[in-house]
Amino acid sequence: MDLIAFNPRGPLSRSRRRGLTAAQAFHDTHAHLDVPADYLDPVGYALGTFITTMREARTAGRLDHDWITELDALGMVWDKHQAAWRARLTTAADYHRTHGHLAIPATTPTGAWLAEQRSLAARGEPDPARAADLAAIAPDWQLPHGPDWHRKYHLLRTHLTAGNDPALLGRNTVLDTVKIGSWLHRQLTGWSTLLSAAAPAVRHRSHAEDPPVDRQTQLPSHLR
Repeated sequence: MDLIAFNPRGPLSRSRRRGLTAAQAFHDTHAHLDVPADYLDPVGYALGTFITTMREARTAGRLDHDWITELDALGMVWDKHQAAWRARLTTAADYHRTHGHLAIPATTPTGAWLAEQRSLAARGEPDPARAADLAAIAPDWQLPHGPDWHRKYHLLRTHLTAGNDPALLGRNTVLDTVKIGSWLHRQLTGWSTLLSAAAPAVRHRSHAEDPPVDRQTQLPSHLR
């Protein structure tokens, strides 16, 4: 489609109607309009080109409000980079709801994406709005104590919050193949060397400051 010849302010032309029909069919199948640039629909219509032209027309200020509204109703993706970022954020939020942390292995796509966001933050380069979105999911999304520490902390937290008796924890206790008893023992015996922000996090599990789990989070003397 020729952007120069295309008139987005014109009447509902045959080409416009065909493009919107193809877009609707794609949306019905995929629930979005993140269409690959070279995509041809089942009847051979160049929907990818149509969508690309719409983006370019909007950027150039040549797409009127009615067109934008119609395409927005179909889940139009105007900025592919931002859409991809938001998709990763959604995946990260889903992971956090399940696991209670964002220490996702860097060998996974979302883990690698989070590692990149942390690297940007470490260099002072993150977009403030994006950093705020990540902090809204997990204030400690930058994993100040390292991914392994956060994974084990949340594993223990989940175990105790579920109502398990901390008196049954021993140095040989294993949770999900993790030697959580020996890990907790190291945290407590090395208390003076813990990072200033890490100590309160561990202490939180050993004091009655969280009403739903106040009894369970009192650590047994043999682990102190």
